[in-house]
Amino acid sequence: MNKLDISDWKYFSLGDKEYFEICRIKKPIILSNYNVSAMKGENKFPIVCSSLENNGVAGWIIDNNNEEVLHYENAITVAQDGSIFSSFYQPFKFYTRINMLIFRLKKRQLNHHLAFFLCSIINLEKFKYSFGRTLKTGDIWKTKIPLPVNEKGEPNWLWMENYSRKIFEKVKKDIIGLIDKEREREREEINIYPDDLQEFKISNCFYILRAKITKKEDILPGEFAHITDKSGFNGYEGSSYFWTEKANIISIGTYSGSSFYQEKNFTNSSHQLIKIWPKNRQLNKYNAFFIATILNQGAPRYSYGRMRSLSELRKEKIPLPIDKNKKIDWDYTETITKNIYQKIILKFEKILTELDE
Repeated sequence: MNKLDISDWKYFSLGDKEYFEICRIKKPIILSNYNVSAMKGENKFPIVCSSLENNGVAGWIIDNNNEEVLHYENAITVAQDGSIFSSFYQPFKFYTRINMLIFRLKKRQLNHHLAFFLCSIINLEKFKYSFGRTLKTGDIWKTKIPLPVNEKGEPNWLWMENYSRKIFEKVKKDIIGLIDKEREREREEINIYPDDLQEFKISNCFYILRAKITKKEDILPGEFAHITDKSGFNGYEGSSYFWTEKANIISIGTYSGSSFYQEKNFTNSSHQLIKIWPKNRQLNKYNAFFIATILNQGAPRYSYGRMRSLSELRKEKIPLPIDKNKKIDWDYTETITKNIYQKIILKFEKILTELDE
């Protein structure tokens, strides 16, 4: 992203009650009164403290919805000591300990993108403080931060949100690109085929349907993926604020012939996208990766002159590993893929280290 020009931005005091609301915590929790876990999970609420890491989360309280000390979601927490002025967005209800301020907007509801922008700006104030100095409530009220403004001279919340979305989408595309390159290299090095293979007609083993279509102009940015029949980036075209297709399917582009596992709900705007899933097995990221890899090896047979249409897919056969009963060995597809993933993770960690440098 290019360096931002903030010459026409305006400074706003965090104590400006027209736009911001800052309050102290209800009361600190006493950890000995709760069942605390180090792992995130269902029916668990985060404990936010003044840490600089892990979104400020120090642990999770299990299945205890204590409204007296539980804070509502969609807030920014600001540390008053420790890692002073460390600011994090809390998308879920949360507990907190002492010396923490809670920040919300008066005229706009926070979301991940808007909060990311604001936290980035607020965190720039950290340099003024050290571990020997405590951030008082009065200090943060007096703190002024620069923000883009609209024609009325008010904070331009929409601009901030859209700018953050662009950053998120660029980073996501960069990461997906790195992973795709590493996957291709790993595929060349690792033979995923076992000794026992048998060709299976796709229509005998998988449900095959055309994906629901949404007009592209009706898709606005949001938390879900916008998938099309493109051949790269997992078919990722952008983001969408709603979904039309459920997760856990393999998407196949009829023009490109490319296949990708869609782990989460998504929206499709292409007339040329097909979805498949096994008749006798639940997809997961491991067996789906295996199946998509096999399908992609057959993709070069297709082009704009010959589409991988519904009728073509129903006739197509793919080689799959079999067990002693001559049935698809789904356990093998998962085991071999887990081994590949482990190698990819190690390589990806190396890539991230190189990017940091």
